[in-house]
Amino acid sequence: MSASSGMQQSHLNLSIRNVSRCCRTHKMVKLRYIYVYNNRSGISTELKNAAQALFGQRGWKLIWADLFNDAFNLLKVTAIEYLCGEPKRLEQSQVDELDEIINKHLHVFSKHRNVTAVQPSFKVTNSVQTQEACIAVYVLGKGQIPLGESETPCTIGSYPVDVVNGFCVRTKDPYLPTEAHEQKEFLCLGASIRVNERQSSGTLGAIVEDVSNGTLYALSCDHVMNDVDEKKIIHPGLDVYSYYLRHHLTEYRGWIERVTGPAVELPQLPDDCLEETELQKIFNDLKAIKDKYITSGSQYKLTMIQFHKGKLEEPL
Repeated sequence: MSASSGMQQSHLNLSIRNVSRCCRTHKMVKLRYIYVYNNRSGISTELKNAAQALFGQRGWKLIWADLFNDAFNLLKVTAIEYLCGEPKRLEQSQVDELDEIINKHLHVFSKHRNVTAVQPSFKVTNSVQTQEACIAVYVLGKGQIPLGESETPCTIGSYPVDVVNGFCVRTKDPYLPTEAHEQKEFLCLGASIRVNERQSSGTLGAIVEDVSNGTLYALSCDHVMNDVDEKKIIHPGLDVYSYYLRHHLTEYRGWIERVTGPAVELPQLPDDCLEETELQKIFNDLKAIKDKYITSGSQYKLTMIQFHKGKLEEPL
């Protein structure tokens, strides 16, 4: 199992790996795994035709993997169980030590062409997070060694190596919603606000009073309130509020899928779905599926489903 190369073109990520496999007739079969991360539309016909034209004439059998739409199944992802009920975090001193070891051994990881990421972590055994600090090495195709390469070292320095199926993707909105983005009955300092009819939102920094006449004023960033005649303040800002709902709806759907598996078809969340009525319908459909198919399961998974459900029931 050999070469893996990544390239990015028009937001399309490819990872190609060659495999030679011996079948029962002892004839060597040449396989080329092509991992594609594109979007919800999947792998384009044009890309498949171009790859077939290039590799087909060389006798390679192409096996396609859609990482965007089917990553959980392709990488055989399982939810991690935590002994104390929540993820354990490394001490900063451990992170610094592991980072230093990783940086000193980058030449080791660069020799393995299917490695996608390396980071400090706790070792996970049988989907359970242990108390043992380790170097987590993420790959495409755990257990498959590229031709001409050796296995990833079992230890580096004084720490064990934990090989994990996975890959990293640059996201459009990497931040997570905070309490400031939640809809509250009372407006608090630090809350997300927007002036009516304005697209930009920001943070309520303070509320001050003019002692001469008792008038109250709100302080915020210039891009939120500058040159605005409208005095009506909306909380939270529409853009971050929509993102807040989408985040918890996506997580709610994801945790339900972890329990039901691919056998149960779940409603999709379109990329351009921002209207509250659309989000409400998807939420209702997911709740109906959850009530019908999920009666038991991992306590941690059920807790996460309930958590995101609660976040959505408040506003929706």
